[in-house]
Amino acid sequence: MRGFLAIDVGDRGPEARRALAEHAEPQLARFLLADRPRLPPGTDAPPRGEVLALEGEFDKPPSAYRARVVVDHGGEPTELGLELRKRGRGWTVVEVTE
Repeated sequence: MRGFLAIDVGDRGPEARRALAEHAEPQLARFLLADRPRLPPGTDAPPRGEVLALEGEFDKPPSAYRARVVVDHGGEPTELGLELRKRGRGWTVVEVTE
């Protein structure tokens, strides 16, 4: 989540890019890095989010994982959906939903 939370507030630094490269499908990482988050005129980016809750379930056999993540940016918590796929010995995020 570290890379996704950084990108969410406009951080495109090396640490955020590295985290995305390690944990996201290449197409998703390119999409997320291609454009900055859109904000209404005259507003500042929110503070980096903090994960408040994470729950999910595996399919059978475990080759996919669907997660719901509650993130707090210092105001109203928001919920994101993540779909992960088994890749070798690890898991890779293939989709982010609201």
